[in-house]
Amino acid sequence: MDIDLTQSQQQLREVVARRFGRHGDLLSTAPNARWSEYAKAGLLALNVESSASELHAGAVETMIFMEHAGRAGVDDAFVPTVVHTVQVLNSYRQQPLAGDLIEDIVKGATRLSVVTGYNDPGPGSFVVRPAGSEWVIHGSCDQIMSAAESDRFLVPARIVDGSGMVLALIDRTSAGLRVQRKLSWNGQWLGEVLLNNVTVKAANCFAARADLTTLLRRAWDHVTAARCAQTVGVMASLVDFVINSARNDQRYQRLASTSQAMRVEVAEMKMALELARSSSMAAACACRHRLEADREIAVSRAKVQINRTGTTMVRLASQLLGNSVQNNDRASAIFSTLIVAEQLHGDDSFHLGRLVAHAEATL
Repeated sequence: MDIDLTQSQQQLREVVARRFGRHGDLLSTAPNARWSEYAKAGLLALNVESSASELHAGAVETMIFMEHAGRAGVDDAFVPTVVHTVQVLNSYRQQPLAGDLIEDIVKGATRLSVVTGYNDPGPGSFVVRPAGSEWVIHGSCDQIMSAAESDRFLVPARIVDGSGMVLALIDRTSAGLRVQRKLSWNGQWLGEVLLNNVTVKAANCFAARADLTTLLRRAWDHVTAARCAQTVGVMASLVDFVINSARNDQRYQRLASTSQAMRVEVAEMKMALELARSSSMAAACACRHRLEADREIAVSRAKVQINRTGTTMVRLASQLLGNSVQNNDRASAIFSTLIVAEQLHGDDSFHLGRLVAHAEATL
């Protein structure tokens, strides 16, 4: 996939690389200060759709930022708030509450998480019942992205009478809400949100709708595309590390100048990187379309390509640099991230579902 960046997108890439890239001055800045800088740079408004016809709001721009975030090793509340939450709120933009929340996000005044699990973007186990002019919610959900950094949560809950699902806005300080920070099996810090009969005003709940589960899964495809682009940034930093080692480390300078095999392997890493970048960009653009099949195919292809490229990168870098990778903190961190990416991405239920459907049709 060949995408020519517009002039504004090229300017964005330069600004992001300078201010938020690996050598940017905000890499070691506290999360709150970095979030304020995101707002000043206009990055928190990338995914806001102002009308029903604006289907490509920030698709390429988000990928540009996420790749540089991956290069810099920054993993904060940007994806849960700006990608995940805003995509959900876009579907409710005709309701005043959604507009107010989006405005707060754009100004950097709040960080929100949609309370759905990392491995299952569905509604979880939350149940809600009416209580006069209020709703009472009970349940729990774990593996929530950036739960510890969020000050408000959007909680999808099933109505007890089976009439649909509501999306409730709950403040972190609400009585009966508890957030536990947990280290997941792949080394990520996620959170568990527990609601013990939390009372929510009706004004803080979005209208009930039967397709909320579909909406949540569609929004999660945007998250997957963004995470793929972030992993591309991690891969790009690994390529940079290999090239810089070959140029600056005396142990590899002579080998780099004389070994055709080493130059070929570096070229192979660059080609694999471009394939991964192209597939993640294609997935991001496909997520802006309303065609379910096209979106699922593009996102699944990106996940598979990221998995393959990550495996290739780790193998080639190990062959080229050997123990130098293990002895360098930056390289070790990159390797750890790519190993997690291999575990998260790859063949998934989409491909298995197609296989099962084909088997059932032919038996």
